[in-house]
Amino acid sequence: MIIRQLFFVFAWALVSLGVVGIFLPVLPTTPFLLAAAYFFARSSPRFYRWLTTSSYLRAYIDNYRSGTGVPWRMIRRSLIFLWVSLALSSLLWSNGWYWLLLATVGVGVSAHLLMLRRAEEKRPLTEDNA
Repeated sequence: MIIRQLFFVFAWALVSLGVVGIFLPVLPTTPFLLAAAYFFARSSPRFYRWLTTSSYLRAYIDNYRSGTGVPWRMIRRSLIFLWVSLALSSLLWSNGWYWLLLATVGVGVSAHLLMLRRAEEKRPLTEDNA
């Protein structure tokens, strides 16, 4: 019984980190959500269903399970947020080494995001492609 409660608390901590990772590109979202799904599956079927059917969080888990990759819109959103965050962070210090560190992190994370397998976006059916 105590193990289930610990798994439940741990799952919520992982979901929290995963949600923070949506907004901070340097924090990985998918591994945290996958681990949360694992711990919810062993502690609370109700919250496991919630996580795996959530309109937004489900996409991270489904993309991993199916091996389809990351949608381009998520990559684009992550890149924009990354560079805006780095630019705002660079305003806090005038040290050139700090700017170099931020630029290095930005280039590294951007390269990683751009090398991810991309999921094919579903286009709405129109008369042109019917």
